[in-house]
Amino acid sequence: MASYNSWNGDRVHGHRFLLTEILKDKLGFKVILISDWEGIDQLCEPEGSDYRLCISLTINAGIDMVMVHFRYEKFIEELIYLVESREIPMSRIDDAIARILRLHRDLAREAVRKSLVLLKNGKDPMKPFLPLERNANRILVAETHADDLGNQCGGWTATRQAPYALGAYSSELMIPFNGMDVISSIADRIPVLAILISGRTLVLEPWLLEMMDALLAAWLPGTEGEGIVDAIFGDFDFEGRLRVTWFKRVELLPMHAADPLYPLGFGMTFNKE
Repeated sequence: MASYNSWNGDRVHGHRFLLTEILKDKLGFKVILISDWEGIDQLCEPEGSDYRLCISLTINAGIDMVMVHFRYEKFIEELIYLVESREIPMSRIDDAIARILRLHRDLAREAVRKSLVLLKNGKDPMKPFLPLERNANRILVAETHADDLGNQCGGWTATRQAPYALGAYSSELMIPFNGMDVISSIADRIPVLAILISGRTLVLEPWLLEMMDALLAAWLPGTEGEGIVDAIFGDFDFEGRLRVTWFKRVELLPMHAADPLYPLGFGMTFNKE
């Protein structure tokens, strides 16, 4: 991602030397370059005042995918004009499309599956809860995140601020909305697999952990949440390990104390740690 920085006074979003000649050509960068949110607007003064120029500068500099706000229709209109007028060569468009298509959905699904961290599997260590029975008569899927692509992607999707803050804007770092209430309301009637969709570690109260039959940290799976299904039904084993220490209480942050909830590197596989 080309961020909101400048190099020798020139905005990186329009810097062909850095993005194309150095990164792509010399260093052999093969995947996609993405703009930061409305970052191309900074290529003219006042910001975004000459939108056509902003688009021309950033695409010709080597940006392959542009994050725009509510001006996406204007962006498409101006980009078409620039291509038809040959101010942006078709070869540049072909290069951008080829790079984007290389990021195949199967690869994204695999990344989701491999990043999952299984934190609990069964209330009894001798009786693992996962994998789920594929032929189960009924499985209740509850809570808002299960069918909300924006929440699964996290911030910087539909709006500049995250549609689901995941505790990032709260000093308490609790599971947002009514997630804890949902678990507690059903846990005494049916077994519960809790899948935590969050951009970071959150507080997991002991009483809540006790109610869960299994707990899975799914982070932000993005558009390919099917990778979660691949693992919980046993098509693949869990491989993910914690890259941070999972704290017990907010008061312990920054996490340098002993006795964490889950230590750095923790992650279970089926039937064992």
